[in-house]
Amino acid sequence: MPEIAPKICEDLAYTKQFFTVTRKGHTSPTAEFGAPAVAWHVSFWPLQKNDPHAFPMVHDGGQIKSESEILGDFKQARQKVISDFNGFLANLQARGRVPDAPFDPASFRLNNPKDWQASIEPFHVSESETTSFTLWWPDDVSGDGNVIASRPPRKPIQSDLRIQVQAEAHADYSSITFIIDAGKPWNDLPSFSLSDVLARRLGRRRETIYKHVENIRTICETRLEAEDQFGKRLIDMELLPEPNPICGTTLLSLHLGYTDAAEALKGAADYLYDLLWKEFCTDFGFNLCDIAGNTGEVFANFRGLVLSTCGAVPAADGLAKATRPDPASTSAPGTKPFPRFDGGGEGFGVSKPEPNAIVKAFMPFLRRFRSEGDWRDWIASGILDWRAIYITPIGAQSEFAPFDDCEFDPVANVPGLIPAGHLPRRRADEHAIVDIGADCGDWASGRETPTTASYDLPAPFRYLLLTKFEPNRKQVGRMIERINALGDHRLFALKNWSVIQNAGVWINHFGRELDEVYRSWISETEHLERDIYLPELEKFNKVLWQPLESSIAALSPPEIDSVRHTLARYRDNPRRACEELETLATNCHLSDHAHWAPILKFAQDNKDRDFPRHRTIEGDYDADVAAINQRAERGLIRITAGLDQLSIGAVGGLPYRIARARYHADTFRETVRNLRVGNIETWWSYEQFARRGMEPAFREIESVGERMAKLRERLQSLKQDILQSSIASQTAATRDNTHRLERIQAEIRRMADEAHEFRMNLIKLQMMSAENDVGTSQMNKSAAEVAKAAALAYQDAAVLYKRAARWYTWKAIGAFFFGLLGGALSFFFLIAKYS
Repeated sequence: MPEIAPKICEDLAYTKQFFTVTRKGHTSPTAEFGAPAVAWHVSFWPLQKNDPHAFPMVHDGGQIKSESEILGDFKQARQKVISDFNGFLANLQARGRVPDAPFDPASFRLNNPKDWQASIEPFHVSESETTSFTLWWPDDVSGDGNVIASRPPRKPIQSDLRIQVQAEAHADYSSITFIIDAGKPWNDLPSFSLSDVLARRLGRRRETIYKHVENIRTICETRLEAEDQFGKRLIDMELLPEPNPICGTTLLSLHLGYTDAAEALKGAADYLYDLLWKEFCTDFGFNLCDIAGNTGEVFANFRGLVLSTCGAVPAADGLAKATRPDPASTSAPGTKPFPRFDGGGEGFGVSKPEPNAIVKAFMPFLRRFRSEGDWRDWIASGILDWRAIYITPIGAQSEFAPFDDCEFDPVANVPGLIPAGHLPRRRADEHAIVDIGADCGDWASGRETPTTASYDLPAPFRYLLLTKFEPNRKQVGRMIERINALGDHRLFALKNWSVIQNAGVWINHFGRELDEVYRSWISETEHLERDIYLPELEKFNKVLWQPLESSIAALSPPEIDSVRHTLARYRDNPRRACEELETLATNCHLSDHAHWAPILKFAQDNKDRDFPRHRTIEGDYDADVAAINQRAERGLIRITAGLDQLSIGAVGGLPYRIARARYHADTFRETVRNLRVGNIETWWSYEQFARRGMEPAFREIESVGERMAKLRERLQSLKQDILQSSIASQTAATRDNTHRLERIQAEIRRMADEAHEFRMNLIKLQMMSAENDVGTSQMNKSAAEVAKAAALAYQDAAVLYKRAARWYTWKAIGAFFFGLLGGALSFFFLIAKYS
């Protein structure tokens, strides 16, 4: 048998990426809780000055940071944000977690990826993006330490409230969710009713929660069968005016000393959505500022209430209040189907009356947890195939104006259409916005209170989740998780919305400016060529070829066409025209010598000639083209700078912000599909809100991103066109200069040959003088001729040097000139020596 590795080595067979890839898609387990439950979800992103994606990329002196500096700054900024959140979570656990439970002061740790193997240093990542733990909240809290450890058992007791906490720290934002699971005592089965809570003595605070919930159910479920004085069912009536009494009778048995149904509903809304959380924050020593910390700012704040309701069943006269079965049989059935509201189909299927009747029955409670609720659009829809009904106004704006539709009592804040009153007031205060900074001290530094034109102040968005009988503890946890995630993705996708919207307008103007720059560039270039360059070139060619007109006219028509075609084709290059004309004349010379001879001679005489006037025309044209290109380039640079300026207000830059917005928008769309929304006639479903309300904004963001990308493509394309124009102009000039240099080099070679010939003649004269004893006068005469020739060569070289200096570098021509001058001086030296 082949040798096998020891069994202890089997773990080495796994890839180092095993846990990285297998744990993706799995977060911490969903929170488990029943009904009633009260939820509070807060999400926050870093302040722009603390955002790891927005730190400066250059030093104060303007020098761009190195890769290692960028890596270090990102790690530092990310660690600062995470440490701030870790500190808050550590304080929470130290205050209310069971002392014997495992406690880590750093819930989120940033380190190199454990499977990292590359040689370069990576960005830090969080070992886990989610964490969860449970707090226990006693009825009586005292001292500053752990509220559980302060009692002798150092363990929760049955009267303590269970608070499940789930925290998430993502690259874009962080969030925390508190769930008050009112029915679940320590180390025991959950309670489903007020009578059970009272019988088991499960605590004063839990009792208060159940009494408020019982009041809500009693009032709203009574409305399913209640009638007005004329025998008309209340749920068959318009929502306004609200009946008074709101459930058709005053003979209701309510808890907590309430006798008026409207007052009881207002009291329940205030306690379950506001006062209960204020008590919690007071006992655990924090508020919203501590959640956001010194590095963050809140963008999502949701508070929800989960209630089970009996629902309605068909009856002879329409619908009747359903009988509530044993709660244990509906919360975790195994042999029976889960109870659902009768929505009559999936999604936008045929609507049946039960969901609409339930929402209308609970409307008196809804209008008492949201100010001016009847003048806002409410979302009400079935979710998860009618396992629950989700109701919320989210951020719908109020269209209420006093005395528009009815009488209004400004002191009691009661419109005439809602005579029972007890309505919440709109949170708006012009003076609070001005004076708020005085009490906040250093914490308010760099922060501003968000507001509207009507001086609205921020407040948590509220929602109600109704389940048919008792919900499954895991499933209702997933419902709340999805509802909160929908809000997070929806709102984060709109981050820097004003910047993006403003950029959309500027992109339009920059596009128009780009059109104008392009039009001006084309217009000026065409004007230069059509009205200046070509007429000047035409005049030059007319003068140049004038001596040949009679000879050309004497040719045969085909030959005339050939000549004219050659001259037209090379009208901007007279030397090339002469070369082509020489070739044409040479080929035709033998057949028609008389007419082609002048043309051939002219071409041969001028093919190597310099044309100063043509050079001036070409030089002026190149200079004018360069000026036009420079003006266009300045316009393009201005547009490019303007586009870059659009990113200043967006965290991470506009392209990055739009990319993240698109990601969260896509996630929102997918989550809405997975919510399996059901439509309730006359109410706005969440799917309709996603399509009609949010989709236009998401498409606007995508449109801005696409328009910006296309504008940059157009900008780059025009830059390329201008660059090619500049290169073409420079290429023509370079080609002309190269030709001139070639002519200079040929002339220099000719002169060098002549100088060499002069030197050889001088040596021959010396030899002849030595051998034949030629007289001094003859020698002087010959030397004088050589000196004269050398002087002429020197003069020719000087003229040539001046020409070369205009088209070549001083260094190269200067070296040749001094070399040539040295040769001429050597001639004079030799002449002087032998004279």
